[in-house]
Amino acid sequence: VSTQSTGEGLLFWSGGTVCDDGFTADTANTICVKMGYTAATAFSSGLKYEELQHSKNILMDDVACTEGGKWEDCTWNKVDDCEHREDVFLKCERAEAKDGGWSTWSKWGKCSKSCGGGNQTRSRTCSNPAPRYGGKKCAGETTESRLCNQYQCGEMWLVDEKGTRFEPHNEKEGLLLF
Repeated sequence: VSTQSTGEGLLFWSGGTVCDDGFTADTANTICVKMGYTAATAFSSGLKYEELQHSKNILMDDVACTEGGKWEDCTWNKVDDCEHREDVFLKCERAEAKDGGWSTWSKWGKCSKSCGGGNQTRSRTCSNPAPRYGGKKCAGETTESRLCNQYQCGEMWLVDEKGTRFEPHNEKEGLLLF
């Protein structure tokens, strides 16, 4: 068994070959996905492996799948009216695994208390990009929390436009707040 990112060869089903009658790009894609690949990149028919092909029976004919369909929804016949020169060859591709990446953190949520020490949280998702094709999920936490409003209830102070607290200064430093 080969585990390559691209697979190309004679299509077998239950030990026999598959005839190209009615075979379409949608059918090729559905079959490649059923076999664990991402998509079909090409399909053809012919006697490329003549000796092997003539040693097998044609076991599937008139395969029909719809666009984006699932194998379970495809139809076919087990009785054929084909010759081996109509056997299907497929080229399937498997996309490389894509590991997940974190989104940016959300803004910090509202503090749980207005004074006396509370908590606030923010979150992120493993969606930039989301893991695909067997890629790894993001390492780390989806939420983060921190302490907030740790001052005593009833205390007063001044803040600047960024919310930074002014500390009292003596008159010698020349800072007048009024």
